[in-house]
Amino acid sequence: MEKAMNESFEEGLSAEFFSRDGIFTLEAVHLFKPSSPLTNLQVAKSHVVAATVKNTLLRFCPESPLKVTGTEIEISRLSDDRVHNLFLDPIGWHTIISMQSGSNFYTNRGMKKVRQLTKAKDLLIDSVAWNRHNTNELSTQEILIGTNEGLIFETVLLSDEGRFIANTIEQYWRQFFKFTLSIFILERTCR
Repeated sequence: MEKAMNESFEEGLSAEFFSRDGIFTLEAVHLFKPSSPLTNLQVAKSHVVAATVKNTLLRFCPESPLKVTGTEIEISRLSDDRVHNLFLDPIGWHTIISMQSGSNFYTNRGMKKVRQLTKAKDLLIDSVAWNRHNTNELSTQEILIGTNEGLIFETVLLSDEGRFIANTIEQYWRQFFKFTLSIFILERTCR
């Protein structure tokens, strides 16, 4: 059995193998070609966000196997900065981008630009625990953010673009806990 599985992997698995039991099906998806190589990729509910080496964010939704629409947004103009991490919420609406410089950004599917998270300056975000009960397209509701320094912050991000002139995206930002090690995995469960 093990030998047969190894041979299958060496030969390459076909679509027939995956769809034989009816659980999985493979279809060709024609994606638009990005302007530069990808560094990070996240997928949720048929929505895809990807970061490129040129610090742009690609957003697309494979609506059908034959047609994909997408947008490309500039994240940072600093040529020596790179995306550290990329986070997409479970409904595919909200995106947090953490840069190696410690700058952090937020955007959602309805926004045409990324906005800086001013209260998260100089933090390397390693994990985000999204609120799984959230169905609001303008707000993340309460989320937890973990950093490489072992800090956990609680925040609510609000993306009402009309508010950005006078206010920050962060409705509040408070340190929730401090560990001595980096926080790579956070999961928020509510009952």
